[in-house]
Amino acid sequence: MGTIISTLNHMEEMKMSTLSSNKSLERMKMVSCLLLIMLTACSGTTVTTPNPLSSSISSLSPTGNPIHALGQLVEVKGLTIAMIQVAYNSGQLQVMFAAKNTGSEVVILDPVFLSATTAGGVSLKWDNCMVTLANNQIKLSGASRFSGNLQPGEILKGTVCWDGATPQNGNQVGYAPDFGKPAMVFWDVSNSGQVDVPALLTTNTFKTPPHAEGESVALKSITITLDRVTLTGSLNAYFTIENTGSSTYKFDPPLAASHISSPLDDSFSYRLSDGSPMSSGITMDDFTCQDVVTGLEVLPGQKQSLHLCFSNYGKIASIAPGSLVIFIPSADQGGQVNWLTK
Repeated sequence: MGTIISTLNHMEEMKMSTLSSNKSLERMKMVSCLLLIMLTACSGTTVTTPNPLSSSISSLSPTGNPIHALGQLVEVKGLTIAMIQVAYNSGQLQVMFAAKNTGSEVVILDPVFLSATTAGGVSLKWDNCMVTLANNQIKLSGASRFSGNLQPGEILKGTVCWDGATPQNGNQVGYAPDFGKPAMVFWDVSNSGQVDVPALLTTNTFKTPPHAEGESVALKSITITLDRVTLTGSLNAYFTIENTGSSTYKFDPPLAASHISSPLDDSFSYRLSDGSPMSSGITMDDFTCQDVVTGLEVLPGQKQSLHLCFSNYGKIASIAPGSLVIFIPSADQGGQVNWLTK
């Protein structure tokens, strides 16, 4: 009998030992799970759907911002932008961008929103781009500058240039969507290269349809008409502006003075169907494109005719359909006015 009781006690001890082992195993499993959760949280790893607009990032800048390469689409504050060409020409860094306003508000683009630095952190000086003409003469050009107001759905393609640059690993260009604030988007411009414009940035998708050539547009106190567009080696746009208000209307002067700038560069512009802007008031050795402007103000009750010409340092063979003639009035008049050429 004592043997049986001893055996039963031994079996109970084994059962309790097995239960204790199982509980220990469960504790180990729970600890392992907790450790795995903690490690995952610390690493910041999350399961998300990749964003095609910010994929294929090449590296990080010293400030921790992504550095993008040629052709990559980047979306920032309603603007979708891509760098499509990098060139080094006679000590000048020349970078071409394509962009589209994919937001709901007007986006203003200008070279002052872009900056360039060397691998050593030296800031490069912005300048008008140098172009090589057919006779191999190099001249400064404001043509195709990456500048303009973009209404929702509009595209822009242009070049920004900086002096004193040579190809080297680590050269960067930055874009600051808010003037005076640090750049938010960076591109690697270490070497020359070129890619096709991404399909998204090739076509205007107007949210507000442009006016037809010959149509008058009434603003707060002025009425302006694009009378016609003609071709004489350069593109000629003829306007009539009438002051219907009680105070003098004054055109805004250019933001940046240049020996090739028209006095109305910030009020009128011409943009090809691919988004490329054209320079106005250019004088060259082989032909002349000079604006005919009698003054920078229109008196109450007065009508004034304007003749503006546009060219990209070369005679133009035809007027491309789908091009835009753009008027940006003073801030008190309202928004931008677009006309579509025939």
